Amino acid sequence: MSQGVKQEMSPRDMSAGMRPPMRSHGVTRRAAAQAAMALAAGGSGAALAACGPFGQPAPRTDNELPVVTLELWGLRLQRHESAYEKILADWHATNPKERVVHQPQPEGLDTKLTAAIAGGTPPEMASRLGHTLEIQIARQWLEPVDHLYRQAKVDPRKHFLPNAWEPWEVKGKAYGVPFEDNAAGWGIGLRTDLFQEAGVRVPDSGFKSWDEVYDVARKLVKREGGEVVRWGFSANAGHIMTWIVGAMEEPGQPFFDRSRGKFQFNTPIGHEVLKKLMWDPARVHNIEEPSLGDPGGPDIYALVHQGKIAMSFGLPGSSVGAARLANLDVAPFMTLVIRPPFREGRELKFIGEGGWGVGVLRHGKNKDRTGPFVTYLMGKGPQLHWSITLGCQIPATPFPHSAPECQPPDWAHSQRIFKVQNKARYWGNDAGAMGNAYGVVATHTRKLRKGEVSVPTAAQLIDDELQVKLDEYKRALAEAEKS
Repeated sequence: MSQGVKQEMSPRDMSAGMRPPMRSHGVTRRAAAQAAMALAAGGSGAALAACGPFGQPAPRTDNELPVVTLELWGLRLQRHESAYEKILADWHATNPKERVVHQPQPEGLDTKLTAAIAGGTPPEMASRLGHTLEIQIARQWLEPVDHLYRQAKVDPRKHFLPNAWEPWEVKGKAYGVPFEDNAAGWGIGLRTDLFQEAGVRVPDSGFKSWDEVYDVARKLVKREGGEVVRWGFSANAGHIMTWIVGAMEEPGQPFFDRSRGKFQFNTPIGHEVLKKLMWDPARVHNIEEPSLGDPGGPDIYALVHQGKIAMSFGLPGSSVGAARLANLDVAPFMTLVIRPPFREGRELKFIGEGGWGVGVLRHGKNKDRTGPFVTYLMGKGPQLHWSITLGCQIPATPFPHSAPECQPPDWAHSQRIFKVQNKARYWGNDAGAMGNAYGVVATHTRKLRKGEVSVPTAAQLIDDELQVKLDEYKRALAEAEKS
């Protein structure tokens, strides 16, 4: 998930929406059979790659089908729009029968979809965020596409990386095609030119410990006339929860006790993590100005781009990818290195949110013609386009790991992420809506970093408020399932 893109609709809002009239038909068997032509029989997408640049699909022979226009709604977001432009150009080059039109929604994608579904006029397909699917599926927004995977001989659990796929499979059924493996808490974004200026080496293999991170950050702090003009570090990230819960898991304590349905921030491990990652940078090491990056001003990724912060928790798309898409002068110096384990020498663990992908809307007018295009999205071409547009980062499949377009030196940060992607696991729907949890954790860790609350108080507030959010989510899900 890209920085600044929030879950646009709460579970409570979703549960309040009108349910459209049911239709009995699904994606047809005929369409599913045609779809298999768009993907290699072995499920690896190899045939796609062999057919043209970025895996253009083979020409179809179903001349008896009329031409149809399929709507695909997405975000008004530069990197998403650019990726879809390339994906659709390849598709239309050899598939004249299904004309797919991407329509970015500036008013808010979920808000617009809710209204369209209530009015019986949804698009055939839409960009979906993995961790938001469960309630939408309960309300029967989305059509299962298991048959397309079977027809294409693709096992999605093997085809996609674990964190990318897990949120797209709900109660054993597949509900779309993911494009991203967005664990978010991979690493630390930084500017190599500022490291060079300070005489500090960029740790290519990743930081070994948080003590090393903070020692380096002290060297990166820059003062002029007694005032700090560049801070060495920032932890003020909207997605900070992913770093915290991953660190909690590494010593052996899950962030969420699934047997009891309880969050576990207010524990000895939770306190230790919150102190080390949230309290210490500003309160102990004086390497961070905790108000920088607060809502209402530039976020920490922009502040790194501007040179006011030397390194920060690094969201790949916002830290490196955004700089390159915007052609910023500092783009060549932006990189990302893997964060250290919470305790030196321990195995890294990453907790993720899945990422963006495409789902088929159950009540779309021509949804029975979406099969070939949805199957095409599983292959190397679209998957590479999406990853490359986001800066060769967080792909849903292993394909970009070896793609010539994603190799060092330009994409050294991508190769670092590739090496640890299989360590990421999905947050899990039993812990509720991840988009709602981000705000709770960000709010109280901002107060903690400023010294406004103690570690135990912050931990208790996080546990209490996450529990409220989880209870709301469960009620909304139950209502959706009953309706």
